[in-house]
Order: sequence, then structure tokens, then C-alpha cells
Amino acid sequence: MVQFSEETKERISKIIDITREVVHYGYLPLILYLGYTRSEPKPALIRYPPSRLPASDQD
Repeated sequence: MVQFSEETKERISKIIDITREVVHYGYLPLILYLGYTRSEPKPALIRYPPSRLPASDQD
């Protein structure tokens, strides 16, 4: 087995930690993006009814 220096072990550990963060927070947005851009027919974005403002703000 290859013997790594402490500096190399720290770098590998940091790269693995960063990769885990990217996969953790990027996986679902990637799947949603691919679903919206590559599906047929193209899905429409969810449309919410206009928000209703309180009567005092409509003046």
C-alpha cells in the first residue's frame, strides 16, 4: 500500500469533504434541472395565484 504524507492525507480528506457537500446540495437541483430541460412535453413552472394584499396596502 502507498504511504502518503500527512499533508497529502489532509488534502485528500478536504477534497472528499468538499465533494460530499457538492453532491449533498447539488444533486436534487441537478435532477430538477434535467427534468425540466429534457422532458417532453416541457413542464410549465408552477403558477401561484396572485398574492392578496391587506386592504390598507391597496390604496
